[in-house]
Amino acid sequence: MAARLLATLDALIAAFAALVLVYLVAGGFDLGILSARRFSKPFLVLLVLGAVRAAIPRPSWLSRLLQAGAGRVAAARARLEARSPLTPAVVDALAAVLCVHVLTKGTAFLANLIFGPARPRPFPMPFESLRFLLELCARRSRPLKAGAWVSTGAITGVHEIVAGQSARVSFGDAGEVHCRAEPHRGSRVAADAARW
Repeated sequence: MAARLLATLDALIAAFAALVLVYLVAGGFDLGILSARRFSKPFLVLLVLGAVRAAIPRPSWLSRLLQAGAGRVAAARARLEARSPLTPAVVDALAAVLCVHVLTKGTAFLANLIFGPARPRPFPMPFESLRFLLELCARRSRPLKAGAWVSTGAITGVHEIVAGQSARVSFGDAGEVHCRAEPHRGSRVAADAARW
């Protein structure tokens, strides 16, 4: 019975480790009943399960698999190092990238766990902004239709322009948009522009 429980615990650890790895590589996924949109839950579960497993000194299929995998990785690395002098640099770079991702996500998770957000985050995922746009346009009786162009806006802020300035936006083979700023008739700006 104890061996079966330990094997089940190891299976859960392997599943959550795979989930964390997929999240780190792909940024999350949603398959309906199985989804990972945030790093915090699988990471927290993996931390708890890992701590519980570390307290149990008995070997199991997962520890044997990890030992065998480590031996195969060491043998493969030795073969690659014999073939190319760049192998240690590539392995070090991969380890650095993985560590940076794990440390960044782990630090962000702990900071969010301890401090919480200063203000609500309206768009946790890129597709949430698309959902927001579709719902907003539908509420305003201007639903988006197939083939519609959507401009994502500017991250550099609003820029002041004066009458007479123009701009051209190119969409490659799809065409161009030309704009020219004209003063509003009857405004002081229009009267000043007429004097020049």
